[in-house]
Amino acid sequence: KWTEYPPDANHGVYVDAAVISIKLPSVQNVTILPNSVTSTTYYSPNVCFIRIHTESLLVSLATPDFSMPYNVICLVSTVVSLAFGPIHNLTTRRAQIPKKEDEASKKSIITRIKNFFSRKKEKKE
Repeated sequence: KWTEYPPDANHGVYVDAAVISIKLPSVQNVTILPNSVTSTTYYSPNVCFIRIHTESLLVSLATPDFSMPYNVICLVSTVVSLAFGPIHNLTTRRAQIPKKEDEASKKSIITRIKNFFSRKKEKKE
């Protein structure tokens, strides 16, 4: 559904803030920024309960946009066009039985090479 995605694909998705709850047995060496602490409760002179809320997180994910159908159409038409040629050749080409050659017409490789080089000498002269 196209309504599930926000109009801005680069915006991302928000992750809710985390809550950290700590019960400290000793308050002697505790240094806390006052803006990050939401509640502090003292149970006794030495025991302290602290709750800290973190900031929310923006995760940038790759979300689909409306150019994806164009990319799919281009990819599919390329694959179809590349497959059409060989399939057309296979289905329309006539099967031909190779003709058997005479024994006299068959020449060895050595005689073919000799004839090839002798023709070049004749052409030069």
